[in-house]
Amino acid sequence: MSGPVRYSEVLTVQVQPGFRSLIDKAAATAGAKPTEWTRQALREAVRAAGIDPADIARRDAGTSQRPPNGERAA
Repeated sequence: MSGPVRYSEVLTVQVQPGFRSLIDKAAATAGAKPTEWTRQALREAVRAAGIDPADIARRDAGTSQRPPNGERAA
């Protein structure tokens, strides 16, 4: 079993007034937090567009934003 997934990228999306409450309701109906419901909905939309999100995980495997010693990469 793998460890927990860490999300390091932030995506800000502007939506029409009231849309946030729709996401909250959909998440509650699914028994999920709004952020998790949104991640799943985006993942499903990417798959529906014919792109496999697992390709990103394979491409980025073993990489991180900073080296293990905490210094900035050159």
